Amino acid sequence: MTTFRRFKDAGTLFYNSEGSDGLSSSASKSRFLPRQSALGLSDCELAAYITSIRSLLQHHILHGLKRFRVSIVIGMITTIMLVLTVPVVVALWITQTRLRRAKLPYPPGPPAEPLLGHLRALPRTYDRGVYRRLADTYGGIVYLHVLGKPTVIINSEKIAIDLLEKRGVIYSDRPSFPLYDMIGWGDTLTFLPYGHNFLKTRKLIQDQLTRKKCIIFEDIQLAQRRILLQNLLTSPEQFSFHAKRFVVAVVLEITYGRKITSDDDQFLKDAEAFDKIVAQEPGSLSLRKASVLLTLSIVESTTTTESQRTVQEAKEYGISVVQDDLASGNARPSFCSLGLEELSREQQNSEEEIGRIKVSAFQLYAAGAETTWSAILTFFFAMVLHPDIQRKSQRELDEVLGHGTFPNYEDRDSLPYLTCVIYEVLRLDAPIVLRHHGMNGIFTGGIQSSHWVNLQILRLYLGMFTRLSSASGVPHRVMEDDVYEGMFIPKGSTIISNIRHMLTNEDVYHDPFTFCPERFLPKPDGYGEPLPDAVFGFGRRICPGRWLALSGLWVSVASVLAMFDIKPIQDDQGVDVLPKLEFHDSLTR
Repeated sequence: MTTFRRFKDAGTLFYNSEGSDGLSSSASKSRFLPRQSALGLSDCELAAYITSIRSLLQHHILHGLKRFRVSIVIGMITTIMLVLTVPVVVALWITQTRLRRAKLPYPPGPPAEPLLGHLRALPRTYDRGVYRRLADTYGGIVYLHVLGKPTVIINSEKIAIDLLEKRGVIYSDRPSFPLYDMIGWGDTLTFLPYGHNFLKTRKLIQDQLTRKKCIIFEDIQLAQRRILLQNLLTSPEQFSFHAKRFVVAVVLEITYGRKITSDDDQFLKDAEAFDKIVAQEPGSLSLRKASVLLTLSIVESTTTTESQRTVQEAKEYGISVVQDDLASGNARPSFCSLGLEELSREQQNSEEEIGRIKVSAFQLYAAGAETTWSAILTFFFAMVLHPDIQRKSQRELDEVLGHGTFPNYEDRDSLPYLTCVIYEVLRLDAPIVLRHHGMNGIFTGGIQSSHWVNLQILRLYLGMFTRLSSASGVPHRVMEDDVYEGMFIPKGSTIISNIRHMLTNEDVYHDPFTFCPERFLPKPDGYGEPLPDAVFGFGRRICPGRWLALSGLWVSVASVLAMFDIKPIQDDQGVDVLPKLEFHDSLTR
């Protein structure tokens, strides 16, 4: 192949018969030959001409290198300037933004002192009315800070939806809870900080507890319903234990595929241990003390080591039982077994993934049993105080189902008043852990002539209920500076949802402290007031087991009303002894 190359400044042609681009090498034996016929130059003239071309090429190459070096230097200077300038510009922008936002007011709140902030403005002892007074005085959103730690209290459901749901990407974090971390609750969905682990854990739980999937658990709840009614018939004085056994048995079978075989079952003992942990930990502190502990991340507990051991043993015991069942081929379908089998199929049996199933199952078991049991006890309490509502619910059951027929899930739409009773229980119960310390009354039962088939009277002396009721659920934490309706909410603020105030707000609910199921019926039969959805929380932290809890609560309440009258015990003079309530705030969600 013949190739010609022309150099602009020389006008000389070079010939390469091997096609090696004019490069001479021993391998290709390429030669550069002058073509005298074309140029008319002698060998000496050609040599001189080539020398001049070589000099010219060297000049251009050196000049190009110099320009290249200059470009490198300029590029380096530009890069250095960018490296130095961009952070400065960003810092100036952030500073300007914060200064601009700093000019915006915080949400309203009581007067604060330097350094201490609102510490001395908060009550020294427990006071369940402090949140309501703040809401009544300062409105739907209140700002406090203690020792420099900002706290925002949300008293309006609309504001909670605007921030915790519509802006959930920055309002779904949790503040630090060192005590709960130490006792072993820190890795549960409730207390996990917002991020990758939280999102994966939430998806794991929610995928198994959708409203549609909860239908497959109804047979389990109906089977345990029969045991609950039989136990109440046999020993009504132990109604609290029977209610606990019902919810633990349901959650246990759904979570681990295990059935409670006796009243000494290890899972029942664990449930009782969890109750003691919640009762002993400082959930009912004064708002002042709780604010200081959260601000300084101080751990205060006299039973931390024992609680930690109890929680850890329960986590390990639950998953080990399922793993043994899987190994022996005797595992029943459950949240835990299905999750472990899926990991095995996908070959993702990492310690992290197994641990996520272990902790999620533990939370379903511990928290699910606690909250549903609490609501059932509140139902008993409400029926004792409001016999007219109890009778109205029973009349609806008679009219729809007939005497002696137990309600099933397909009857829910036909029993609207009964469903409203349950929603009213949740509204006034929200969100709570109900305690019955010092139940010093005696329960009696007997058969009474009535239109009720085999009617068993539960004469309940409920005594002193100690109600560990959370005004707020578990606080959120905002991850970025934010502005809401012209008010500045600083990054890192603890966000408290005052759920109790939302569900007893006089602007939303008429006569809010009266037990009135009719409030949820549509007009003209009722008041058309909104359902208490806030009881389950907001946004990405909403309770993932709410559909399961609602179905279990409905079937137990409806069945008890179909079979029993619920009445208080009487004193020696035949006067009803009504129960009393004592309220304390606690973290339950």
